[in-house]
Amino acid sequence: MTGPRQPQWFHFGPWAFSIDAADALIATTPPDTQSLDVTTWATAYGLNRLDDPHRVNLIGPTSTGLNRDCHDDRLV
Repeated sequence: MTGPRQPQWFHFGPWAFSIDAADALIATTPPDTQSLDVTTWATAYGLNRLDDPHRVNLIGPTSTGLNRDCHDDRLV
């Protein structure tokens, strides 16, 4: 069954954000890219502590939440 695509929404708490409107805004004014210090970002996100059995990540991935064998050359 084909037909018009259903609108997409992102729900966060009591708010709902239109994915389609966000895509349209990005398409009209693409943001400039910026370099990212991967080590600093990964440390802040807790990725350097995934194998520490004495730590619990309340925000971010768990030790089993990432595919460590997946490498995307576009991200390098």
